[in-house]
Amino acid sequence: KPRALLETYNDLDGQVVNFFRVLRSQPDELVRLLELTPYARAELELALEPLDIDRDPLEAARRFFVVSWMSIGGAPRQHGVTAGNWRYIKSLGRKWGASPAAYWRVDHLLAVAERLMGVQIECRDALYVAAHMDTPQTLTYLDPPYLHATRSQAKRQRYVIELSEEDHVRLAEVAKSLEGYCLVSGYPSELYADLYELYGWVRVQTEVRANSNRANHGPATRTECLWISPRTWAALQVERE
Repeated sequence: KPRALLETYNDLDGQVVNFFRVLRSQPDELVRLLELTPYARAELELALEPLDIDRDPLEAARRFFVVSWMSIGGAPRQHGVTAGNWRYIKSLGRKWGASPAAYWRVDHLLAVAERLMGVQIECRDALYVAAHMDTPQTLTYLDPPYLHATRSQAKRQRYVIELSEEDHVRLAEVAKSLEGYCLVSGYPSELYADLYELYGWVRVQTEVRANSNRANHGPATRTECLWISPRTWAALQVERE
């Protein structure tokens, strides 16, 4: 998105926050380490080992990227990911797709680092940050862990920070109370229809390609949704006129 005068990124997962902090402050060092990292099962095994982020934030950021890219699901060991979840293919062709190793490229991270310059990075409860940063001119985008009921069985424990159904209800209450503009992402569900669409929020959706896994050995699609608050939707219509 175009840069705004004031931008805040928030994530309660300390590993994510550390990665973006390091990428913003030490982009060249991080990219160099990743360029020298081979696409190997042993690297995933190493990346899953415990490491004190405060003692070595640069290496912690490298390991986070390795786990995110090389593993199916991209979650830490406590959520069931091991070196056995290393992403690879057995042969080329439509059944398997392209080799993940062929796409092990990190040069785009320098552009991400440049975009993060000037962005405030928070690591606090999303409900607090959304309410605290809210103004009539603020655009808040909420991308919570998706509802358990809308996820496949294999993906139900993939988030480091999970939300209960009650948490999603509280999130909706905060989203609907904001003075500014607001967007919420997720999978389609009856709960979200009740929480947002009954209150005038507009749902737009698109079919996206999901990561393949060993169970189906090929691409799958899923429906991604964006719920747009009434004030935000009205502003979008004016802009299009």
